[in-house]
Amino acid sequence: MNAITGIANSLLNTFWQAAALTFLVWLGMRLSPPRLNAATRHIVWWIALAAIFFLACIPRSVPSTPASRPAPPPSASPAPVRVAPPLTLPEAGAVVTVTETRSAVWPFLFAAIWAAFGFGGITRIIRSYYRLRRMKRRALVWNRPLPGLTRPVRVLISPEISSPVAVGFLHPAIMLPENLRGQLTAAEMDLILLHESAHLVRRDDWENLIAQLVGAVANLHPVAWWILRQTRREREMACDEWVVARTGAALPYADCLMRLLERRLAPEHSVLATGIFTRRSQLRTRIEMLLRRGHEFTTAAARIPLGVAVVALAGLVMAGALTPNWVAFAQQPGFEVASVKRSDPKRGGLGKNFSCDSRRCSAEGVSLSALAWEAYGLKEYYQMEAASQWMSLEHYDIAATVPDGTTIEQAHVMLQRLLTERLGLVVHRETRQLPGYRLVVAKGGPKLRRSVDAPTIGVFGESIVTKNGVRQFADNARSGRLLTIEEEQLHGRKETIGGLAHYLVQALHTPVIDATGIEGEYDYDLSFEPIVAPLQKGSAIVFSPGAGAPAGAAGPPSAPAPSDHPTVFTAIKELGLELESVKSVPVEVLVLDKANRDPTAN
Repeated sequence: MNAITGIANSLLNTFWQAAALTFLVWLGMRLSPPRLNAATRHIVWWIALAAIFFLACIPRSVPSTPASRPAPPPSASPAPVRVAPPLTLPEAGAVVTVTETRSAVWPFLFAAIWAAFGFGGITRIIRSYYRLRRMKRRALVWNRPLPGLTRPVRVLISPEISSPVAVGFLHPAIMLPENLRGQLTAAEMDLILLHESAHLVRRDDWENLIAQLVGAVANLHPVAWWILRQTRREREMACDEWVVARTGAALPYADCLMRLLERRLAPEHSVLATGIFTRRSQLRTRIEMLLRRGHEFTTAAARIPLGVAVVALAGLVMAGALTPNWVAFAQQPGFEVASVKRSDPKRGGLGKNFSCDSRRCSAEGVSLSALAWEAYGLKEYYQMEAASQWMSLEHYDIAATVPDGTTIEQAHVMLQRLLTERLGLVVHRETRQLPGYRLVVAKGGPKLRRSVDAPTIGVFGESIVTKNGVRQFADNARSGRLLTIEEEQLHGRKETIGGLAHYLVQALHTPVIDATGIEGEYDYDLSFEPIVAPLQKGSAIVFSPGAGAPAGAAGPPSAPAPSDHPTVFTAIKELGLELESVKSVPVEVLVLDKANRDPTAN
């Protein structure tokens, strides 16, 4: 999805730059001196086409736009106990998925149309290749010498073509219509054969193949399509100049082209064949070029103009890369105003995690990795890896204002963009095989209590109550997890086994896969000794040592030491289930590749 959106984004935002660059190249061609021959112009147009593609591939900044405006969220406030909503995990695929922002739908429609045209172009090229191959096999060989060729080329006579063409690749040949020999003089036939020989000397057969493939890929880019048309025009003119430079017969050759024009020959429709007869308008332009006074006919491309063109186009591409995007399909929302600075090391004390209310988001004394942890919505330590230890040691203060109606999810996306723009944070996602557990049915079978009546769902905060100084689940509490210093409780109401596996991930700090195959909704209450998340090098937060193992360890975490409460491994058996240790579970991990210690100026 990101790739499709990125391609559509690049093409749309660089279209006007590509059009401006092409106009400057065209203007330079018109103002160039007469000695700039067609071979040079042909190469310059190919350089311009390459510059357009480079321009679309170079990343550029995206202007900030206000976020969408749904209903404002409630103010965020710290709570000693967190009750997580139920979440059903799939039985296959990565255990952890990093949430991404949604994109517009119509880039997919654009990609589908583009793919359809591209498939049609490729199909046309393949059909043309096999058609020419069959025509060459059925054609008659004409033993006619061709001077100046280093490639072994045959002259073929075929009733299936309408105009002279050069057919190249591994077994090149020049094909002539069957009735053409009786309509032209021997001198005119020599000129036509020289033109087709020029195509093969210049390796235009391979260049035309590349042009057709590029055209199939860039079928919906009008600027690229127009440049490819110019390359075809300059290719024919370069062959015309090759003929005149070899024979010195500009006027006879122009007269030969005029006679072809009078005979109203039709161009060969095969896309892989290069021929002397093109569109009538282009043929008239070629004749005018041959009759132009003072024109110098040469075959080699001029090196100095090519060098100037390369330098000029490279400068234009770099200048275009500095301009921001004007259109973005999945553009990330940004803060209206944001301040990012390094925390005062003398302040000391605990920091303040990233939090937002209806108008403001802030964080104090929080590490870069902890900010990234919050921005990308991670839950467990093994979901992140920091390339440098300083990402967990350097602390920052953030103060930002958000547009009215910004949701907490949008604020997290804004934080992602802020970390990228102000601290140069670069991340990537990869799937790793980590040790974990499989939740399976025990030997005695499941002992689950199927849900019958739907529980009363209260608002956040009503699921946890305090009775006799002890925090516990309310009678009408929904599914969730309660963690205290002494014990951990898992409370399920109308919960699936996949949802139970989700809470076990949070309790064990280790991947858990639901392999029970049990469907339906159940009620359960589990209480066990809490497991403290382990310490991991480069992790987002410095955890206290305890049960569990860092990512990449030889095996899954072991159970904690015996205490007044059972372990989670014992407690889960009350439901007729077991946790089996496995060495390989697919997990999506967010890797912090690099960042700058000092943020850019506010």
